Amino acid sequence: MSATNSENANVHIIVHGRMALFEKVKDLLGKKGFDIQKMKLASLEEAGKTGEYVAMLWPPWDPKEIILSEITNLPESSDQSRPATSMAMGAWSTVGQKEISRIDIS
Repeated sequence: MSATNSENANVHIIVHGRMALFEKVKDLLGKKGFDIQKMKLASLEEAGKTGEYVAMLWPPWDPKEIILSEITNLPESSDQSRPATSMAMGAWSTVGQKEISRIDIS
């Protein structure tokens, strides 16, 4: 992960409904060099773009860490008949991701 890219790229944050942890996630990512102004809640309707990041609390039921991934690719077409290859939901099921790091939230 290059410092330049982390400073300029959007970060989509998945909190699994745990809004009380949203600010903590932003703070921890800010300490890793990400621009807090570029952070936003992830949407099920629209995934991020190649080169952006996704930060997800894990596990959803009792978060212990943030999994930080770079978005590596987008689908070539909007063909919804093709099965999703991951456990991601909504628009995120069609986005490739490469895990970069894990950040402890305790």
